[in-house]
Amino acid sequence: MAAQPKFRLDPVLEHRKRLTDEARQVFAVRSREYQDAVEALEALHQERADLLDSVGRMQLSGQIDVSALAAAESVDVRLRLMADFQEQAVMAAEVRASEARVELVERRMGEKVLEKLREKHIEEQTRRLRAHEEKLIDEIATIRHALRSTDGANRNGGGR
Repeated sequence: MAAQPKFRLDPVLEHRKRLTDEARQVFAVRSREYQDAVEALEALHQERADLLDSVGRMQLSGQIDVSALAAAESVDVRLRLMADFQEQAVMAAEVRASEARVELVERRMGEKVLEKLREKHIEEQTRRLRAHEEKLIDEIATIRHALRSTDGANRNGGGR
């Protein structure tokens, strides 16, 4: 068979593939940013839990005084504020990751549409090529038959 038929939208398909790859990279970055923000929030919650646990142990053992309690409360307030700020950062990162995911899905769908068109084009070209080949084969067979018939008639008729 001949070389693969040329699809006239190949440049568009290649462009769509590049856009999809870019969207995939953006989504990976945004997902990583979201994961980092979640981990930072979890670290703040853990730090606050450790602080409260430490204060609780000090109270049970009787080793805590008013100044230590005031310092622990100040640190707790600071950690809560940081956690609130980090929760907002997590939500913003989640929105950016979701937007990047939607963009990736849209670009992938556009790419798939062009890939389907390309497949249909190749199938149609292949069907046409096969039909043309069959037509040529039929013509060759007809010519051979005609040549054999005339050659046989010439031999039979010329021998009398």
